[in-house]
Amino acid sequence: MLGVIGGTSLFHSQRFAGFDRRHVHTPYGEVVCYCDSTEPSLVFLQRHHADAHRGVDAYTPPHRINHRANLYALKQVGVDRCVGVYSVGSLNPAIRVGTCVLTHDFCSLAQLCRAETFYDEDMRGHAVIRFDQMLRDRVLTSLKDLSAASQIGDSKTAETSSKQSFVMASTASAAMSFHDGGVYVQTAGPRFETPAEVRMLRTFGDVVGMTGASEAVCCGELGIPYMQVCFVDNLANGLISGAEQTEIAEFHDNVKANLKRVEVIIDRVIETLRH
Repeated sequence: MLGVIGGTSLFHSQRFAGFDRRHVHTPYGEVVCYCDSTEPSLVFLQRHHADAHRGVDAYTPPHRINHRANLYALKQVGVDRCVGVYSVGSLNPAIRVGTCVLTHDFCSLAQLCRAETFYDEDMRGHAVIRFDQMLRDRVLTSLKDLSAASQIGDSKTAETSSKQSFVMASTASAAMSFHDGGVYVQTAGPRFETPAEVRMLRTFGDVVGMTGASEAVCCGELGIPYMQVCFVDNLANGLISGAEQTEIAEFHDNVKANLKRVEVIIDRVIETLRH
């Protein structure tokens, strides 16, 4: 069974409309997730609206999300592979707004302050957490096939990015750029990073978010193969010299503008991995 964890934008996506709401009791709290009513091979969890105690209409900010409950619930309902979908900021000038990034690794500064782990008692928690390469390879191949089928090429992009980038047409009447590989950096949130913090993060990261590393760790400890699909909705503060700081309204506008393209990609990912 495939589990998809999404953010606020996917909460209202037509892709998951009509799914059956399900309450799952876990040792860490009660969680709301959504199961495909037509075929029991897909479960969707909205990380910011999964707290059953608070109610699905209540928004939980990133630093308050109960990741252990969320991922334990997916494990309980039978999820055996998981895709995390993330809205991120770019730390890399070559990765522009609107790009879909298939990250290959992560670094969590948030966990220096608050560890997300199931190993709180006597159990030794020296787990080695990795993104699942098989899932990444399947999705990457599928997206490249979709790109080739769209008959849109961008040789300049491919040359300047060491063949890490490619472009495809989407039903949103715009091209979607892809970037193969990158390091996801997690900060604590809920605020955006300062320009000084971004200068530091750029030395080892390509995109920055507030939830992905925690979900990766929980999946790893539970033995659930996991990968990330990230969508760049803003450039990190101070990334471009002389550019204005990140504006919240502009960020939300970018999220809305990218939604249709995100749905196209997530459809492809789901159809690739659900069986």
